[in-house]
Amino acid sequence: ARVFFDRALALLPDEDLARRWQALLGRDEVLGILGDTEARTRDDRALVALAEAIGEDSLVAQAYFRKGYTLGNSGKYAQEREAYLVGLEAAARAGDHLWEAMILGLKVVCEVRLGDLPAAARTAVAALECAKQLGDEQVTARTLTNVSVFYTEAGDLARSAQLLEQQLDINRRTGNLEGEVAGLANLGYTYILLGRPQEAVPALQRGIELAQAIGHRSFCAY
Repeated sequence: ARVFFDRALALLPDEDLARRWQALLGRDEVLGILGDTEARTRDDRALVALAEAIGEDSLVAQAYFRKGYTLGNSGKYAQEREAYLVGLEAAARAGDHLWEAMILGLKVVCEVRLGDLPAAARTAVAALECAKQLGDEQVTARTLTNVSVFYTEAGDLARSAQLLEQQLDINRRTGNLEGEVAGLANLGYTYILLGRPQEAVPALQRGIELAQAIGHRSFCAY
């Protein structure tokens, strides 16, 4: 996929902003899966610049969602939260509830990492409500994954496991292998904390196999 996106970007003229956005968006996603953080950071910046050049707030929200995600993976949590706040403002201007829900989900994880559990609790409620109103199964699955992180950190492990089992049901039904890998990784970890290794090991083993199959190196390592 990366090779095809590279070729597309090399062929597209600079003034074809809409198709450059699509190709850059695809490559950005692939770079994240491959774990090439340096290259993805460059593409994140390019997406922000392109979204602003196009002048569509929905695209700005999506670009800052991606920028924040990469910052979080690099441990730059304060900058990550700032990116999400900018993205949420853009989503609100556009009335785009899809990207509002997506950003709120990652903001939960960011606030947990910052140690701001009261803020994470509020964001978790908002994220679940936004995803419920949106009614998109893939967004719901992502939100369940992210919100489970808060419940794990808050000590409500049973609630975390429940959310992750719901996530896995959605991703298996819809054939989303990357989502299933994320769910298995987090569910396995939650089972460990619950003192249930007999359930943790099969979940983690299946997660490793799927991560290797789709080339998702970061989840394989996790």
